[in-house]
Amino acid sequence: TISVIVRALEHDKLIVPGEVQRGRVGPPSTPMFLNADGAFAIGIKIGTKSTDIVLIDFLGSARHHDEFYYASPDVNAVINGIGAAVSAIKSRLTDMLAERLVGVGISLPSDIDEWTGGTWREIDLEARVSSMAGLSTYIQNDVTAAAAAEGTFGAARSLGDFLYFFVGAQTASRLILNHH
Repeated sequence: TISVIVRALEHDKLIVPGEVQRGRVGPPSTPMFLNADGAFAIGIKIGTKSTDIVLIDFLGSARHHDEFYYASPDVNAVINGIGAAVSAIKSRLTDMLAERLVGVGISLPSDIDEWTGGTWREIDLEARVSSMAGLSTYIQNDVTAAAAAEGTFGAARSLGDFLYFFVGAQTASRLILNHH
């Protein structure tokens, strides 16, 4: 059963074989590794003064980073900037790699309407970005997204439980218990 699953993952190019390990008891073994080119996602962080757009590979490494700045996060200007950055990212990928784009994740502050006079709640940001990118799009509060990233890629990745503090234009915290 495991061999069937491994071969299917290898066929889908999600994993790749390493160098055959010889000199141990039993037949030679072949370690398997995640394929960095197996899947890609686009991450977008909308902030008070700038927006970051990052292409992330299957190992969590940033392959491309773009950032644009503004005095105030005008919803239409930010969406247009996101559209331009996503188009630039997609144009850099070969057709084979572009097929491996699986989605877009957006993080933005929960109090974004307080800076802009309420225009952000009047639009369906998820639908607009999804339509522009041609990909499934998901939105998460910036503090929650940062806490999840810390638990996945940061110093807390070996911890099941931790308290995450965010200090920036706002101060907030998240309690992570049993990796949730």
